[in-house]
Amino acid sequence: MTLSSASAVFRTATRCSGGHRGRSYAIAGGIAAVVVALGVLAATQFLGNDDNKPKTPNTAASPTPAATDDGGSGSGGGGSSSTPTSRADTTVAVFNGTTIGGLAANTASKLQSSGYKRGTTGDYTDQQRATSTVFYAKAARRQARAIGRELNISELRVMDAETQALAGQNADVAVVVGSDKAP
Repeated sequence: MTLSSASAVFRTATRCSGGHRGRSYAIAGGIAAVVVALGVLAATQFLGNDDNKPKTPNTAASPTPAATDDGGSGSGGGGSSSTPTSRADTTVAVFNGTTIGGLAANTASKLQSSGYKRGTTGDYTDQQRATSTVFYAKAARRQARAIGRELNISELRVMDAETQALAGQNADVAVVVGSDKAP
């Protein structure tokens, strides 16, 4: 074998092994691409499942006055102008602090059947509330505590201006139902 023919054999062997090496890289790259694609698919299926969330953002609806709401002006400080003395004298507004439909209406009906005067119902401005809260006008703390016991809500707060505006001037107590009361 001459030097030129040995060189030709070496070049041919190098090309074959280089071609084989290139093919191996192509196969490995293809497998890696498939693995990455499967990983992305799995991540979007397991981590990105948003089918149960609403398609539009939640906004607070205007509360609807109940038929029993007498429309009186009340005092500027929130709640009725006088201290409610009985359940029938206590106007209770109920708001849904979640995206679960019907929580406010069901709670308002329960309180109405217990003898309380039904106030406004609707969606609360914050619909991501985990715990329910009973807000009360300063003169209605005793009634708020009774409502809290009846509904098994331990969080009681003096009614802030935002909640009073939603509840209306006649509301003595406002209940914001959180996800802790979801069925």
